[in-house]
Amino acid sequence: MSELTLITFEGCPNAPRARQVLQRAGRPFREVRRDDLPAGHPLRAYTSPTILDGERVLYGAASGEAGCSVAPLDAERLLADLRATHWP
Repeated sequence: MSELTLITFEGCPNAPRARQVLQRAGRPFREVRRDDLPAGHPLRAYTSPTILDGERVLYGAASGEAGCSVAPLDAERLLADLRATHWP
């Protein structure tokens, strides 16, 4: 099973909702703040919030620039996707 990663930046207005959905799913995840990463780090290429399952983007996008994820977070779709990844 892949590790879940939540990528955010300081002050992201959508990060609390993404964090809440991951907590609701009951799967462990690590949270990474883009602003704490060194220049050139690969995770700095994602919008905030972005949720990765390993390298697969479940929500958010790779943009190459700091910015907010544009699409609304569909909590039910995300929960279904998380449950479909062979989690008990």
